[in-house]
Amino acid sequence: MAAGIFCIENWTGDLRSKATVLPLLEFLAKSDGTRFVHQRVSTPRELRHYLGRFAALAEYRVGYLAVHGDRGVVRVGRHELTLEHLAAWSSLETAGVGGEEDLDDPEWIVDLTGKVLYLGSCSSLRVTHDRLDRLRRVTGARVVCGYTKPVDWFASGAFDVMLLSALADAMDRGRPNPAAAIKRLRRQAGDLLDHLGFVSVPDWVARTNRPATPQRDAKLFRQIARLRNAGADWYEIESRLGIPRPTLAKIRTAALDSGHAIKEANGRVTWRA
Repeated sequence: MAAGIFCIENWTGDLRSKATVLPLLEFLAKSDGTRFVHQRVSTPRELRHYLGRFAALAEYRVGYLAVHGDRGVVRVGRHELTLEHLAAWSSLETAGVGGEEDLDDPEWIVDLTGKVLYLGSCSSLRVTHDRLDRLRRVTGARVVCGYTKPVDWFASGAFDVMLLSALADAMDRGRPNPAAAIKRLRRQAGDLLDHLGFVSVPDWVARTNRPATPQRDAKLFRQIARLRNAGADWYEIESRLGIPRPTLAKIRTAALDSGHAIKEANGRVTWRA
């Protein structure tokens, strides 16, 4: 039987927000019977508590943090938690890692031995291999994986379905083999993995080699990014660069495909200068 998925989610403190990955988990449950727990949190104390609950459930071996992030950190509520802070929760010696009372819950020691920890947050794993490997070793996790880039809500949502299904199946208690799952995903969707900046520790397969963006195109992407970020609309860009609108539309698509632009959850495209 496939392993269960334990999802811990926090996108905003606004209780009216409808943003959630719950429909993705429900789709997996209805499609192939995947078992899941979905738990919203609003504080680091709650995050630690439910990571501990996940650690204690033998049949749930894929942990999924659906939260915001940045380089080397995840965000919960008003707090930024470093990868080192997450690692410290797996140790009795947490002193000096966090200075605020509600960051820790000593009731739970997060022992993720033999489990997968997937950080579904933007850029959190854009750190050195040593930092990632330390997080894996200290928590005991069999695999730590996630993103090194800001990720588009729709692209990452599609990838979540593929990844979570593959990991749940691969972490079957009788013969866990997450390496095979990640290798298969790289064969089937290597461009998407590279677009999202997906990495795993251990890294069984080096990132697929994508053709480099031609220098001419990269220069054009930067020009458009500067104009868009300065508030120029597409009519002004058409006029200033002398490029017709249909061609600009194709350039926009190419920029999204190559990671020079990102489509946000609200549909707005953000250009990277």
